[in-house]
Amino acid sequence: MNPSLYQLALRAAELAGVSHSQVFSRRRTDAVCKIRYAVWRIGRAAGLSLNAMKGTFGRKDHGTVLNGLRRAEDLYQTDKCFRSFCDQLSTLNSQPSTNN
Repeated sequence: MNPSLYQLALRAAELAGVSHSQVFSRRRTDAVCKIRYAVWRIGRAAGLSLNAMKGTFGRKDHGTVLNGLRRAEDLYQTDKCFRSFCDQLSTLNSQPSTNN
């Protein structure tokens, strides 16, 4: 698991108002999936490989990540709320973490 992607996932959960345990569970609710898609989208933009990202949310394979990235790009183009969430998360990701 990529530590920086893990931290991004924690920030995404907080931003979305979803518990950390839900984001890292096997749940497939729309809200949880969109959080994962956003995290993978930002990770990919940062240059991370599919293999580097696949373990962030448990036992996901590179195909799951690839499908998530496709969904993320579609949602980013068509869903204003998802685009806003990604943009806010990206801004948060560029700020130093307050956790010590």
